[in-house]
Amino acid sequence: MKKNELYKHFNGELYKFQCIALPLIEPQLPLELRQQMNFIENVTFHENTHEIALFEYKGIYFIESTIPHVIYINVEKQLKWARPVDDFFGYKEKEGKWIKRFSHIETPKEII
Repeated sequence: MKKNELYKHFNGELYKFQCIALPLIEPQLPLELRQQMNFIENVTFHENTHEIALFEYKGIYFIESTIPHVIYINVEKQLKWARPVDDFFGYKEKEGKWIKRFSHIETPKEII
């Protein structure tokens, strides 16, 4: 997985992978490390119920959660989303069949 790789949601929309953000709410994460992180922005939780803070420290991304999340951008609308890793790469039942929620596709150069 690389930044800006293209993924197609099962409903047909295209998204660009940005990064995997590690959980910020982690008991072993030292307080001094948390204090050195830079707030990047709030991203929308995949169910559109709330926003989650995204942070960065030395090129590593963290999210205000207890589990890792995929950060991805809708190609058409340019909205940034966060979804748990297992959910992003998991399967969804549709019309009695199990399909990938997101499928990797070749990225046309004009989209990058």
